[in-house]
Amino acid sequence: MDKKPLRIAVDIDGVLLDFIAGFIPVVQKRLGVTITHEAIVTHDLHLLFGIPFQDLWKIVNETLATQVFPVIPGAQEGMKAISHHHITIITSRPEEHRERTMENLAQYGFIYQDILFRKYLKKFTESDGTEVLIEDSLEEAIVASEFIPNVLLFQRPWNRFTLNVWNRLTPVMNWGEVVSEIRKIERNQ
Repeated sequence: MDKKPLRIAVDIDGVLLDFIAGFIPVVQKRLGVTITHEAIVTHDLHLLFGIPFQDLWKIVNETLATQVFPVIPGAQEGMKAISHHHITIITSRPEEHRERTMENLAQYGFIYQDILFRKYLKKFTESDGTEVLIEDSLEEAIVASEFIPNVLLFQRPWNRFTLNVWNRLTPVMNWGEVVSEIRKIERNQ
């Protein structure tokens, strides 16, 4: 008997596309500081730079409006490997960047059924019926783990500081590990 497809939610930035690669040149231009991926040790970027949230948000919006983001290594192959499931791309990018975001995703040939633009820390609801989440934000992953049974957390410099004492989060380093974890979930269905 065939098993039903899993309902998988996939974040964009830090999971499919490398937002930080596009963000770094805008930060250098606007703030005059040179940073690396490894320097981004918190998801709260306004705290990292010591600037008001509104000012940081202007830099984020400029980044989203002007940059083309490179694909995360392995994301194309990983998404293809899980494409037999129901995939929803979910992001906290502002709705105003929908068209540009969808163009960027299309350029890499990602296959998905839905795309949702929702507010940060309000991206997921129990009624979505999501069974697997692939995320890089520790905060989003923790919130979602209340009702999503399988939360795969991409290990990034900004999310490595958790003890994960309830074991609700499964750390993954790359898309190969994501595909392996989803295969385990399939076998246990």
